[in-house]
Amino acid sequence: MSPDNRLPKPAQDGSVRQDPGAWKAGFNAAQQGESAMACPYGARSVEALSWTSGFIEGKASPRPARCDGQGS
Repeated sequence: MSPDNRLPKPAQDGSVRQDPGAWKAGFNAAQQGESAMACPYGARSVEALSWTSGFIEGKASPRPARCDGQGS
C-alpha cells in the first residue's frame, strides 16, 4: 500500500487483498443492525474496504436463528 493511505492497486488478475478480520467485523456489525457509518477504519484503507465488503455481505445474509426460540 502506498504511504498516502490509498487503496492498493489490483493484482493483474483484478483481485484486491482484503483484511479478513476487518471483513468479519463488518459482517458482524451488519448482522447486529449497526449503521454502515460505524466503520472504525480510515477512509480509503484496505481495512475500510474489507469492513464495508463484509458489511454488505452481512446485510445480504439472513440472520442466524436465535437460541431462545424468538427467531431473528
